[in-house]
Amino acid sequence: MAENERDIEKVEGQKVADKHPVGNFMWSVAVGSPVISFIVHRKKVGAEFVVTLICINMLLNLGDKLLIGSLDWNQYPLLKIPVFLGYWAARFCVLGKAGAWRMKVDAPKYDAEEFRQKEKIAIIVGLIYSALVITVDVMEALQ
Repeated sequence: MAENERDIEKVEGQKVADKHPVGNFMWSVAVGSPVISFIVHRKKVGAEFVVTLICINMLLNLGDKLLIGSLDWNQYPLLKIPVFLGYWAARFCVLGKAGAWRMKVDAPKYDAEEFRQKEKIAIIVGLIYSALVITVDVMEALQ
């Protein structure tokens, strides 16, 4: 019986989590940055939201820098594209999932309509920001 009660709690907990408007992935953090998402949702989330996501972003950047520094790019020039795409895919997935998790923790009763309206703004600004950052990365890789 105890196992059955735990299963029911998990199912009920999942239903509660699925009702949050952020869902399981936060697009503004994934395509933009934690800071852009924090600025847009600043009335609902605290500093822990942005600090957690910035730390995760810094760890991803550190891993990228260590990988770039450990390879001889003159000997393996064809690895530039997969490493570049792999970094951006990992960043996109990890920050999107972590952003959704933090939003559920920091703002469990976020109004769905208000969230969607603010999230649209954050996604547009985030896409512009990401386009600029990717352009700079590509220009640096071409040098």
